[in-house]
Amino acid sequence: MFLNRLTGIWMIVVLAVGCDSNRLDELTHAAVMRTCGPADGPAVAILLASSPVEFTDPTPPYVRIYIAEQLETLAGRSWTVGGSEAEAGAWYQRTSTDRESALDGQVSVITVGADNSIEGSVDITFSNGRIQDAFRARFVATNQLCP
Repeated sequence: MFLNRLTGIWMIVVLAVGCDSNRLDELTHAAVMRTCGPADGPAVAILLASSPVEFTDPTPPYVRIYIAEQLETLAGRSWTVGGSEAEAGAWYQRTSTDRESALDGQVSVITVGADNSIEGSVDITFSNGRIQDAFRARFVATNQLCP
């Protein structure tokens, strides 16, 4: 009887943890695109999304990572996100109106392919969860003009 009760309690705990509404574990698609940096300099946006990314603002939920560097110079480098020592930015867009900045973390780019796709990893903490995963982001061309 004790074992059955313990198993029942354990299942409730597992279900409660598994039903977390932050949905960071559902971000199975990735894209990278050029964007505007400070003073209209080069920058990239890496998007980790719950559905394929075709545009600069995918359907939430998604994480947007911003690095003020040229796409071609990212390989073999890492950046700190969040906090006072941030070298890059990261935001979690839960819904169309609910967005939060990363508390801390790191993004690394291992390679930049000839097709401008990138491979890397993220370990980023937000107030309601953490995303820690490797990614392969395909390049999405944009017609974005920087002001």
